[in-house]
Amino acid sequence: MKISFLRFWMWLGLLWGGGAFGMASGSQVAEPMPGESVAQAVDAELKERVKARWEALIRRDFQTAYQFETPSFREAYSVQAFGGKFGDRILWTSAETTEVKFEGSKAQVTVRVAYKALLPNMPTPIVNGVRYLQETWVQEGRDWFHETR
Repeated sequence: MKISFLRFWMWLGLLWGGGAFGMASGSQVAEPMPGESVAQAVDAELKERVKARWEALIRRDFQTAYQFETPSFREAYSVQAFGGKFGDRILWTSAETTEVKFEGSKAQVTVRVAYKALLPNMPTPIVNGVRYLQETWVQEGRDWFHETR
């Protein structure tokens, strides 16, 4: 996992005093479990949010999945517009985070998604497949949000 030098020192500053490096004293980072580094805790926290978003998408619960989009996206687009972009020809069956690369307050996340494609008027109307998707997640405050391009 790649973590920027500045981000590492910001995490240390938060651990040592909460208000170091110009961060508000109320700011928080993920609390590491015993034997776990702050970087590992942040990695685990991000993976949990990616997992929760994909679980909502698999259930086609677009209201819940919408909450993982950036605040600026949610200001610009309604939940109906968000849900309307997905259509009904692809049914996701599972998703798993396979890689996370941190780049400051952004992370590039690779997600392995299994799906069923519904192909009308074909000899085999259902095709099973797997795809690796590259997602960008941004940290705003303490939380990570999916960045829709």
